[in-house]
Amino acid sequence: FNVTNPYKEIAAQNNSIEVDEAAKIIGGVNTVHKIEDTIQGHSTDGYGAIRSIEEKCGEDQINGHSVLILGFPLYNLLYNFHSPV
Repeated sequence: FNVTNPYKEIAAQNNSIEVDEAAKIIGGVNTVHKIEDTIQGHSTDGYGAIRSIEEKCGEDQINGHSVLILGFPLYNLLYNFHSPV
């Protein structure tokens, strides 16, 4: 299921949810699903933002560069496009 604000941060702090690295960095979970006996939380916000920038600017124009992404509620990310997240 999907999680929206203001619950993204709450879901990321829930001890019963295994949070992936991207969600830990961003501080919020927007997708939760059950795999076998575990509940896993993910954030696709960073990936979606990066894909949008790549589509607008062209992947070859931004590869290897860092950008600052600002958004509500003040998620401040310095993201390197070579990052595995």
